[in-house]
Amino acid sequence: MAISKRQVLPLLLHACPSFVSKWWEDRNFEFGEFSLYTGLGRFAHHIAALATKGTVSELPAVFAIVERLHLSGDSFVREAATIGFLEDLQNIALNKNISLDRFNNFLQPETSYWWKRLNGFWSGEIPLVSDDREGVTTPLTVREPHDTEEAWEETIKTGRSAMQKNEYGIAEALFLDALARAERLDERHPCVAESCDQLAELFRRQRKTSKANQLCQRALEIHEAAPFIDSYAVANCFEGLSWVCFKEQRYKDSEQLLKRTLLLREGIRRIDSQALTANAYSNLALVYSELQKYPEAIKFFEKALAVYDRDTCHTIICLENYGNMLERAGHAEKAAEMNKLASVSWSHFDQLPVEPYSLPWPHRLLEEIIWGK
Repeated sequence: MAISKRQVLPLLLHACPSFVSKWWEDRNFEFGEFSLYTGLGRFAHHIAALATKGTVSELPAVFAIVERLHLSGDSFVREAATIGFLEDLQNIALNKNISLDRFNNFLQPETSYWWKRLNGFWSGEIPLVSDDREGVTTPLTVREPHDTEEAWEETIKTGRSAMQKNEYGIAEALFLDALARAERLDERHPCVAESCDQLAELFRRQRKTSKANQLCQRALEIHEAAPFIDSYAVANCFEGLSWVCFKEQRYKDSEQLLKRTLLLREGIRRIDSQALTANAYSNLALVYSELQKYPEAIKFFEKALAVYDRDTCHTIICLENYGNMLERAGHAEKAAEMNKLASVSWSHFDQLPVEPYSLPWPHRLLEEIIWGK
């Protein structure tokens, strides 16, 4: 399968760990929602800065990925590797008085070819940056408009909007359409996994556990087979599968999946990472409550509440579930305290702040943010 634009930046981040912290300082978007050319431009600035400092230990791995993009990327990715990264790197280097020869030792054959073609274009030796090798043709993937990632993204976006409005029939039709579009790109395309993720969430809201389970499994298989493991997406799959186990009263299976979720979530830096980690803490506490492991349940409810740093819907549901567990465990006084806090917070529900990553679901669907009773 050709490398798609959604895989480019994760591959480069994996090859260049020093860019990870800078990347998350600059952005809080999904890889697919962020302009690839913008991301490659920022990455080029980082590579030029490393070269200026003489810190080049990561450059062999970086240019090995750039070579893969030129050889194994789809037509959009191959062009972006040249125009979006190499050209930007050359311009930045020249503006910083960095000799382009400093990069020569890291350029692999295909990358070196396009590096020289760019030099020839800017020196006026050639009119276009194109492939002039005899007998070589650069394959282009010609797709109809309905088969593009852009069309898929628009369909998914419309489906999410319908799901937020509880228009489940419309959302299901749109997500199925998005899945079909993604499958026309490639059966193992990342868009297929994300389409399955969205459908699984829709079915979880409707308590269709069997369908949700099948979709989560398919998405997980695709994510785990990808050249770069997207920890965020894999964690979401694990948590989705753990929800299915919880609803089917397979609490030990749910516990193990949530532990795997937390191993991934606790290492992710995103705008929503803390809240999602807290959700997993709270869900694991519910599992321990069902297993009557009350000390463990108390531990994880407390961990969740420590992360929920202000009154949100997440916090209130966690307080209610904590109070119910304490009652079952025989801690009546502490349970009354939690229930009172939750009750006071619900009385101010209309004024509660909404996190930018939280969907403004009505009260009866809040169970889907944190597992309900």
